[in-house]
Amino acid sequence: METKDISKRRVFVSYSSDMYDTAVLTCSELEKHNIETWIDRKSIPKGTDGWIPTIDDCILNSDLMIVLLNKESAKAPYVTYEWSFVLGVGKTVIGVRFEECDIHPRLKNTQLFMNEFMNGQRPWDMLANSILAIDIGEDFRQKTQEFKSISEDVYKKYTKQGVLSEDQMISNED
Repeated sequence: METKDISKRRVFVSYSSDMYDTAVLTCSELEKHNIETWIDRKSIPKGTDGWIPTIDDCILNSDLMIVLLNKESAKAPYVTYEWSFVLGVGKTVIGVRFEECDIHPRLKNTQLFMNEFMNGQRPWDMLANSILAIDIGEDFRQKTQEFKSISEDVYKKYTKQGVLSEDQMISNED
């Protein structure tokens, strides 16, 4: 059985489609600090059925989330879904603002919010150090696995009953 290094952080990166290049750069910079990253386009082939539970699964398997914010992502429904889901399961969200934009009040009150990336600055070391400073222990990961099991059961129940379908859910454009 493979054992994961619990000291290595697993970070879900949420962004709007117009920030894809920034998301890829963010992943690249964080991986230099031995931080494992996940973004949808890198991990889910376009047109894949069942992408919503795949994203939910990746969120549940991550330790925390970085949400890259600009005018588009701040109002993107699926970005909002992702960060609210992360907060709902009790994980940390780090908001990283790249330009002036209206931020949802709940997101603005997260544990960590970085404005340092505005005006062209890119303090990657500061972001990586913030991630590495967050205490992620085995108890936290155990609780996440328990929630994941409940979440999968609920999703299957509602899709099986026809209450939810992939077509009714928000598109994966953002």
